[in-house]
Amino acid sequence: MMICLKRIASAALTAVILLCFPILSGCKKTETEEESKKYDYNLSEYITLGNYKGLTVEKADTTVTEEQLDAEIASVITSNTKSADVTERGAVAGDTMTIDYVGTIDGIPFDGGTATGKSFQLSEDAAIDGIPFGTLLAGAKTGDTVQLKITLPEDYEKSAVLAGREASFDVTVKGLTEIVVPELTDDFVKTISDCTTVSEYKAYLTKQLEEQNLEDAKTVRLNELWQKILEASSIIKYPETELNAYIEEMTSYYEQYAAYYGYKLEEYLSQSYGIDMQTFNADCLSYAQNAVKEEMVLYSLARTEKIELSNEEYAEGLEKYAALYGYDSAQALEEQYGHETLFNSILWDKVMEFVSEQAVEVELYADTAEAAE
Repeated sequence: MMICLKRIASAALTAVILLCFPILSGCKKTETEEESKKYDYNLSEYITLGNYKGLTVEKADTTVTEEQLDAEIASVITSNTKSADVTERGAVAGDTMTIDYVGTIDGIPFDGGTATGKSFQLSEDAAIDGIPFGTLLAGAKTGDTVQLKITLPEDYEKSAVLAGREASFDVTVKGLTEIVVPELTDDFVKTISDCTTVSEYKAYLTKQLEEQNLEDAKTVRLNELWQKILEASSIIKYPETELNAYIEEMTSYYEQYAAYYGYKLEEYLSQSYGIDMQTFNADCLSYAQNAVKEEMVLYSLARTEKIELSNEEYAEGLEKYAALYGYDSAQALEEQYGHETLFNSILWDKVMEFVSEQAVEVELYADTAEAAE
């Protein structure tokens, strides 16, 4: 599943520019329309629509593998890993300690040698402000005060004069925590799900992963079919109105972006992306041509098959996208992307469902002779 203009309006700019250019919003109309007014003329003089019926697609294997299930369980374990206070034992490697310390050399406090409330994870290379505490505090408990002798490193950042000298530290352990990694047990799964046993929870996860695999396979299938239709369709000429609209919108966007940083467009492109206006204009044209072609293919196919989008279908699609992309409401989504972009996206979904129903699934054979047969 995708917002159609992620494909219909996101191709062809130089890669570095493409990374920062947003989905075009088009004309932002907040009212729902029975059908889009864009391309409401005969497109046959502009495009020859490629074949879209009976296209072949590879049959996807959506089986959940052991590796996939193990990875999902590992992710669940990681997301439920927590820190807990340690009170019954001394510190060991991997624990996080919070300490206060006072450091002296020849009985005199030195710069950077005193601190309070410093936290660090106990390990061989653990250091605070360049002081290599390492695992010297292993075994210490909360509330303990420990005297340490530590040789300051040769590259001690606080003072080149003190580098390599031995310092005395009085360290008070203010707190100690450990990382608690849960085990996959019946008791654990009860705390994170409605399941009561590990086997039941694994079955639940497997079902969830199967659904995700099916959804992912559907997305791949639709995208492959769409690319085949695009490749089979040919442009006769581009409609100037729509082509120029995309070019102007992109140019305007970058002009505003450049102005925000206090630059003219040409200067901004040169300094930020290392390209000149000629390259930028060529990229804009290529981008617009791809966007217009995709839109014309979409509308040509929809009209050929008399596929229309009703108000109800648009509203339902809007709600679905809002939930999928984490928007608070359909209105918030529409305010960001605009009616036209979302109309095209939802229409694309309906058109591609039709195309998918006409497609023929083929098995992928390892044996080339069998495949040829």
